[in-house]
Amino acid sequence: MIEAIDKAKQLLFARFRAQLPEVIELHRQFRLFELDADGRSWENVSEHCLIEAARVELLAQWLNFSAELKNDLALAAGLHDFNKRFEIETIDADIAAGGSGIAGYDQASETATKELKQHSFSDRVIRLANSAGGRAENLFALDAILAQTQPSEDDLACFVLYY
Repeated sequence: MIEAIDKAKQLLFARFRAQLPEVIELHRQFRLFELDADGRSWENVSEHCLIEAARVELLAQWLNFSAELKNDLALAAGLHDFNKRFEIETIDADIAAGGSGIAGYDQASETATKELKQHSFSDRVIRLANSAGGRAENLFALDAILAQTQPSEDDLACFVLYY
């Protein structure tokens, strides 16, 4: 039984990887498929991103988002944690140097946005990918969207990815 479940899981993730090759390339570049110094795999982060991509695609369909927005939202979900290993390592380095970790987090966030731009992802995909997480500026942006009487489809997509 467990073998069958593992096989089904492998097939599912293989299909997701094939659908989002540009996402997987960034995951590779940011070492999510390599073991860390403690011998731990970061592949679960990649799997998490792929599952989120599948979830937002379904939500976008239910919400009748345009095909283009649905695709951008799935791409952004696949990208939202591509730098998670780098982020944690950068935060840890900041703390080891006597910082609070915030400077490391900010550095990792800036690097992620630069990478997305260098890989020619659209401004919309970058905005959506950056809408995930609990950074103060994300929460303020989401609060501003809530204050709108008629948010745009793109604004609603930020909420979909955030949740």
